[in-house]
Amino acid sequence: MRPAQLAIILAACTSTPTASAFSPPSGQIAVAGRLRAADDASLLPPPRSAAVFRTTRESSVEACLFRRLLRRGDKKKNEGDDDDDSEAVEAKHDDDAPSGAAESNTGVDQLYSVSPSSVSSPPSASEPEVAVAAETAKVAPPPAPVPAVPPQVEAERLRAAAEKVRLEAEKMEVTLTIEKIAKLEKELGSKVVEKDPDRASQIRRDIDSLKRKLSGEDVASAPAPKPTAKKVEDEEEDRGSEPVGQSSLVTATAVSQPEYEPMAADELEARVQKYVQSPKFMKEIVAKTAGIDFMDISEVNATALVLQLYEDELKYLDIQKGMTGKEQQMPQFSQKQIDEKVKELEVVPQFVKNFYGKNKDNDTAIAIQMLETEYESDNLRRQLMRAMEANAEEEREAPTKSPSSRSKSDEETFGSTLFGEAFDQAQKTETEKMVEALFPPSTRKEGATPSQAQANILMADVMTKIKLFSPSGKPEPVPGGFIIRGTNQFDSGQELIDAIDSAIANSRVKEQLLVNYVGDPTPVTDEQMLASERNPVLFVTSTDVTLERNRFLLAGVTSLAIGTSWYTSLYPFLLNPTLLKSSEEQLNLANAGMEYDLGFLTDIAVPLFASFMGVQVAHEAAHWVVASAKKMEITFPTLVPSLVTGITSSITALKKSPKNKQDLFDFAIAGPLTGVVISCALIFLGCGLTASLDSAAYSQLPGLPLAVLRQSALAGGIIEYVLGEGLLSVPASAAGTEALADINISLHPFAIAGFFGLLVNAINLVPFGRTDGGRVSLALFGRSGAQAAGLFALIALFIQGLFSSDLLLFYFAFITFFQSEAEIPCRNEVDDITFGRVLLATLSGVLVLLSLIPMG
Repeated sequence: MRPAQLAIILAACTSTPTASAFSPPSGQIAVAGRLRAADDASLLPPPRSAAVFRTTRESSVEACLFRRLLRRGDKKKNEGDDDDDSEAVEAKHDDDAPSGAAESNTGVDQLYSVSPSSVSSPPSASEPEVAVAAETAKVAPPPAPVPAVPPQVEAERLRAAAEKVRLEAEKMEVTLTIEKIAKLEKELGSKVVEKDPDRASQIRRDIDSLKRKLSGEDVASAPAPKPTAKKVEDEEEDRGSEPVGQSSLVTATAVSQPEYEPMAADELEARVQKYVQSPKFMKEIVAKTAGIDFMDISEVNATALVLQLYEDELKYLDIQKGMTGKEQQMPQFSQKQIDEKVKELEVVPQFVKNFYGKNKDNDTAIAIQMLETEYESDNLRRQLMRAMEANAEEEREAPTKSPSSRSKSDEETFGSTLFGEAFDQAQKTETEKMVEALFPPSTRKEGATPSQAQANILMADVMTKIKLFSPSGKPEPVPGGFIIRGTNQFDSGQELIDAIDSAIANSRVKEQLLVNYVGDPTPVTDEQMLASERNPVLFVTSTDVTLERNRFLLAGVTSLAIGTSWYTSLYPFLLNPTLLKSSEEQLNLANAGMEYDLGFLTDIAVPLFASFMGVQVAHEAAHWVVASAKKMEITFPTLVPSLVTGITSSITALKKSPKNKQDLFDFAIAGPLTGVVISCALIFLGCGLTASLDSAAYSQLPGLPLAVLRQSALAGGIIEYVLGEGLLSVPASAAGTEALADINISLHPFAIAGFFGLLVNAINLVPFGRTDGGRVSLALFGRSGAQAAGLFALIALFIQGLFSSDLLLFYFAFITFFQSEAEIPCRNEVDDITFGRVLLATLSGVLVLLSLIPMG
């Protein structure tokens, strides 16, 4: 490629506010080389001087150009803005224009000038520049002047330009409004504003006013192409922890452009003519630089392209002003600095100096211009560094870091040692420890934690549409997701959750995120202590919060529980001396190799086994009925074995978060309360049948030790009420001796099944962890209150088990190791349960105490 052609590429594709028509800063040479290499790498020679290419990446003009190229393809191609006459003129010049460097040189010497004076006055071609270019290229002179355009065509063109300027003015107003909202929302989330309620209220009113303005009441914003979900999500990922307000509005509102002074008609016409006269490859480069997609370069509207480049020139000037807030003041360079630059220019070929236009023969002027360009680049770099430092400071002030953001090296460092978990726990912040204590590990599954991009999309697509919830800051990362603070103006938390669910259903994070309205899980701040108030927050998690379960292992545990239940059904019959003697005789026959028959034990044990299992079936059926009515998803129950009562407990996990605490309470209390009621009914029925039997039938009844029956005050009271007061009294001669263990009380199988069922169902209501009692406690007291109640209950259970009941001690060990995790969050944990449910919970608590406290 000849030098003149390289000059045309640079003049058409780059510009600076201080340069003339052919005066790019040194870094632009590298830009042109890369641009041309993208089309035809063989047409550009390698760089000839290191001095010219030194500031390539520091050039502010190159940065602007690369931003334009990166946005290439985002804008729709402008079609048909000019009339047919203008297109005819363009086609005519394409056909008549000669090829070669001469026409290239004359084709763009004014079109892409970036001098600020080009805004108000049209530039004219410099005769010395044309002569130098023609002499360098050694080609034919420029073509004949273009005929004058008819007045009607000129008028239509001016009207189109005026319409474009009007639209740009409207876009400018929207852009300024968006920027102001972003600044206000950032200010609203600051600690200073949080301490000033009046200022915070004023900012919220200003934000609401600006949002109404954006909605179209005061300004009509131009529509923007709807971005694809993937593209916008990638942009959200790049933004990282961008301020909430800016992220939400940019994705929801058309990106707007500022208003600029329109280009003069004669200047516009001159630039269009210069573009038309340019060779085809030059047109393609310019169109790509402007971000216009095309199949055929002849289809590109020349007027629209020129206006786009003119707008970019002025926009770049605004960007430079906006970076510092005022016009950049160039320093006075020392003579030593200028002399060093002049010395560097001694090795630069003359054809490169020709790019600097009228200063091409003045090394001192070129050196000063290069120093100014370097100063601008350094200034922009300093601005960028300050912005990065401010962002880093903001991250350091954040309350915690999301577990998903922890580096893998950190996990390996603490997890690879013997005490890795303890070290890792020591490294956690107070917020992380508190959140992990209040919510189960299933909310923090590896790889399922919401990302920062998803949180930003949630704010943009969902929270901006919730009119009665005002976020007070950006999402705060916590273990398992994010929390969003704000003010809820709905009448209830359930209305807020319903509004959020409705908005999420039409958002880009549909079926990806779950928003729960919960009490603040972070440590109490000084401001909250002074105000004596802690507002609830939105806890954002993934939709997968279900505890992972091994179905085969659970099936094996349930089978074992059924086996121990059968053993428990046989054991009371072996306490009957008559039945025990018959069983021993049959076993002796079996040992002697003779025929034996133990079928009688099976026959008499079936009623006890069936009635006991019936109580558990009723327990689980009650859970299932409530879950179906509340549209809750639950797992198949797992029975836990016990050698004392046959079954220790049953585990029915929640697959998805309940709607609110009322639903959780109803589901949790339905099973145990049903089991307790049925068990008490069986004890009444069994005692009644026991009293009605004759002596022969009574001698065949199973029995339980007196010490076991006395472990439940409620069961013992029912037995004595039906069979006679004092039946379960301890004889004075056996008090405190081993003889008490040999005293058995014969009861009907229904009464024994009811006794075991009462113990199992009552113990399920102990308020701890994921048990039914733990869920009831969560609905009553909230997460922090449930933890306190659970700790008290666990201590009481342990003490009671040590001194009175092996069943309680075994249950203590079971829930400590297998049921200690907190329940998954409800969608709405803020609204309290009704007073009727509080009374029902109180009654259930009384029944539990009576069932598990021994008789006096």
